Amino acid sequence: MVYMEKLARAQYLKNKITKDCALLYIALNKVQLFAGIFKISKDEKDKPLVGFLSRNFQDEKNKVVALKNACLGKHQLELAIGFFLLGGDQLESWG
Repeated sequence: MVYMEKLARAQYLKNKITKDCALLYIALNKVQLFAGIFKISKDEKDKPLVGFLSRNFQDEKNKVVALKNACLGKHQLELAIGFFLLGGDQLESWG
């Protein structure tokens, strides 16, 4: 687990592109830490994601929202996959 956290951090620090480390941080369930990275980002496009990532994804409504956002994120593959992970078991109810 510690190795994966170091890998996620290194991935971010490489280019300071927040979305590059999305999948790792979300898979590690470090969503709040990931939200903090978006908060300090200089890219204004990242700012709306701070509030989104601050949600409680144990709540069923927020899981559905995560899945809907994943479907909309067609051009940001890693972020879309991360949102599918946040949606968790709600994905099964879509089938």
